[in-house]
Amino acid sequence: MEAAALRTIDTFGAQEVSNNLHIIVKTRYSPWDRTLIPELEGRTEAVAGTFNTQDVANALWAYVTMGRESGAGMMRELEGRSEALAGTFKVQEVANTLRANTTMGGTGMTVFACLT
Repeated sequence: MEAAALRTIDTFGAQEVSNNLHIIVKTRYSPWDRTLIPELEGRTEAVAGTFNTQDVANALWAYVTMGRESGAGMMRELEGRSEALAGTFKVQEVANTLRANTTMGGTGMTVFACLT
């Protein structure tokens, strides 16, 4: 499965990225190929502009749950997407997004300003 994901990762949209992250976290899966998570992070950054509010919250939750130090580019893209979707987040998505942002070392203020 990892090899197939890596072969086709350039075709992943928001849903595919989100599904893969969700499966990895929920099953506590540890990929054999150490490039899978960084490749998913790169794809997250690439398609962040198409994420809906749940995709943003779920992606951040997944990276925090995995204990991943996120790349600055990915965080910038997800924060930008949060700003673009401001006012449409559900309460739980706001909570998950703020928790993830602060856990990843952000102050949460940029995201908080966007979500409130």
